[in-house]
Amino acid sequence: MRSRHLRFLVKIIVLASLLFVAADVSRSQSTPSSKGRVANETPATSTDEDTRVLTKHLPPPEEAQKNAIFLNSFSDLDKLGLQQPVLSAIQSGGDADAALGTYAPSKVLLVEFHTPQLATDNDQRIIARIHELWKLGQPAPTAYRRVGNYSVFVFDAPDSQTANQLIDQVKYEQVVQWLGENPNILKEAEKRYVNTTLGVLVAVLKASGYAAVLCLGIGGLIGGLLFSYRRAQQKQVTAFSDAGGMLRLNLDELSAETKASRLLQERN
Repeated sequence: MRSRHLRFLVKIIVLASLLFVAADVSRSQSTPSSKGRVANETPATSTDEDTRVLTKHLPPPEEAQKNAIFLNSFSDLDKLGLQQPVLSAIQSGGDADAALGTYAPSKVLLVEFHTPQLATDNDQRIIARIHELWKLGQPAPTAYRRVGNYSVFVFDAPDSQTANQLIDQVKYEQVVQWLGENPNILKEAEKRYVNTTLGVLVAVLKASGYAAVLCLGIGGLIGGLLFSYRRAQQKQVTAFSDAGGMLRLNLDELSAETKASRLLQERN
């Protein structure tokens, strides 16, 4: 009866563990992460998140965050105080953002245009303006390059190699948003289903392992207690022997040795 109750208790513990883990996995899969919520609720432009992203594209991001200057939907770049003639070629129409990072003595200006056409038109004007400044012998950027919809300027760099190394660290990350129905919705649903299924399977395996370890631990503890209890009971009970006067061989050498003088001698 006692062993039956023990097995029933172990089954209840295992079932409760599995239900708890399955509920935790379902809750984690059904609840979107904070990062996903921010991505869905954040507009494409003119937000604090966009500000952080643009400044993070300055090379290197860790150092740029300390002194980066950001302009949102700017019409001109006079607020940056760069005093660079090439900047007069930029015509954003309020549809561009800019970030400036200072790396003594170099300065990196990152201008993001919100449309490819606007980026192309400004790139052509900027290149033409740089060639004009070279001919006139006026100050020009140490290096310039278009990276995606970014126009990247490097001013006051020690040499062109250093300037190009700074520009090489700028990566343009394009964001694609479907205006209509997403044609990849079935693939995304399949991916979510696979991830959810794998998550549940892994959780069940973990729960089974934990339950097995718990059962073995509880079983060993109860078994040890029962063994100790039985051994204590045996010590309290007086042991009787029915050997009586039967002949006993001294195989374990516990009986007293017999004197040889008292043994019968062999007859000749």
